[in-house]
Parts: sequence; structure tokens; C-alpha cells
Amino acid sequence: MLESELSVLNVLVHDANIIPYRKEFNRITGSVTASILLQQIIYRCGHQNTPFYKFKEPCEHELYQADQSWTEELGFSRREFDTAIAAISTKIKKGDDLSEITTPVVHWTTIDRITYYQLNLCALRKVLNRLYVTAESAALIKAESAATDSAKAPLDINNREVSENTDNKKINKKSLNKSDEVNEVFLFWQEIMKTHKAKLDAKRSKMIKLRLQDFSVQDLKTAILGCSKSKWHMGANPNQTAYNQISNIFGSIENVEKFIDMQSRKRVAVNDHDLSTQSYDNAQEHFDVPVNQFCI
Repeated sequence: MLESELSVLNVLVHDANIIPYRKEFNRITGSVTASILLQQIIYRCGHQNTPFYKFKEPCEHELYQADQSWTEELGFSRREFDTAIAAISTKIKKGDDLSEITTPVVHWTTIDRITYYQLNLCALRKVLNRLYVTAESAALIKAESAATDSAKAPLDINNREVSENTDNKKINKKSLNKSDEVNEVFLFWQEIMKTHKAKLDAKRSKMIKLRLQDFSVQDLKTAILGCSKSKWHMGANPNQTAYNQISNIFGSIENVEKFIDMQSRKRVAVNDHDLSTQSYDNAQEHFDVPVNQFCI
């Protein structure tokens, strides 16, 4: 290889201006260009989520700086940028309620025709949990399930009582005639919470089915793990009562999301607090289902 060719390769390898690309973002953005744009907005907003302005393409505005527009920086055409920003961002006006917006980015234009961009952290956290936390928890769930199975005592085939109890459990599960997904979530909750005597009754089944409309089986398992990691919800609270029932975990969409956050505390903090160490009153503020109500 010629020396000039090596020099070119060295420049490319050590180029500090490389734009990162996370291919997994395509699952939430729908395209490579939108994923690249989302990554750049995350980078520019930084840890403080500071709004920033940026022009779409070169212009005569006094604040424009050469080579700093979106089309110049990313190498997008005007059309590519318009399509990408539409996929990840919502244009808002002053006073708009961000809680109703599902895109991970919002943007607005001032009277001076300057467009600012900012992360919609609530929506972004949800999609990142789905992408990273759920996948990360899948391995943990598999490992914990394996550990639970290995810890069980071997079934004594000569013990009639054990065999009959096992057969009765199988009959009970069949008689309930529930979907496989509901059963899978319920059985996982039983194993993690050690509630083997609990039954999959109509109320629990309805609650799980309701949450499966918005979450995957893996999401619900992650929420169960999150609850199990909270000392407060597992009984270390003033009432000395465990609040780890199906109704506590799946009582609302917000509850499921917050328990998923608790499982992923190392990656995403829940309101920058550790719910397992909060006071009784403070903990109630984070969950829609009152922690002192009777649970199913």
C-alpha cells in the first residue's frame, strides 16, 4: 500500500468529527437519517438537556455560522432533514403540555425565526427503556429463572402427596384457560416474589391483560424485577407490609414504567431518588396505587 494511501486511512481512523450512529435507534425512528439526527440532538443537549438553536441550512441570519447548519453538519439534503425531524420531533408552542407529546424531541421557532431543539425526557426515557433496559433485563431474567429452577428440590416420584399436588396445580392452570402470555407473566411474578400459593384469578388476569396492551411480556417481567429490588415494596416500610402484588406493580401504566425504571436504576434514575429508601409518604407520591390499600 502506498504511503499516501496510508496517510488517508490514518486521517479517517483518527477523525474526531465522526458522527456516531446507533443502529438500534432505527427501531424507534424508522430510518438511519432520523437515528443520526436523534443522536446529534442528544449530544448537543447534554446532561442538562439545554435547549440549543440550529439553522436547517445556510442562510443570511446574523447568528448563522458557516458549516454549522444541519444540512452542512450531517450531509443531509433539505428533504432528508425534514423527513428525519418529522419522525422524532414535535413542533410546540409556549404553554404546550409536554406530557401529551410522545416524540423524544421537541422544537419551537421564535419570532426571530430561530428554531430551538430540546429533548422530551419523559418520552425519551420510555423508548430508551424499551431499547436498552428491557434487553439488559432479559439476560437477568433468564439467569434468575435458571437460578430459581436449580434451587428447587428434585421431585420425589415415589412421594404420592407431592405428585398429587403437582397434578392438581396443572389441572388448576388448565381450568383457568388463560392466555400463554398472561400465564407467563403470572408464573414469573410467583417465582420472583415467592408467592407460590397465589392463584391466577379473574382480577389478576384482567390486570395483566390490560397492561399487555401497552407493554410486552418482557417489559412486565422487568417491572416485576424492579419491584423485587425495592426494599420498601418488599416490606421494609413503616407498615412492615409487602406491596409487591400484581395490583401494586401493574396498577397503572405509570406504575409499570416506574418499576421498570427502578430495575434500571444504574442507567436511569427515577426522579433522581432511590424509592427503596424514601419515606412512607414520599413513596406514595410516585405510584398511583396507594401503598396502604388492600391488594389483590
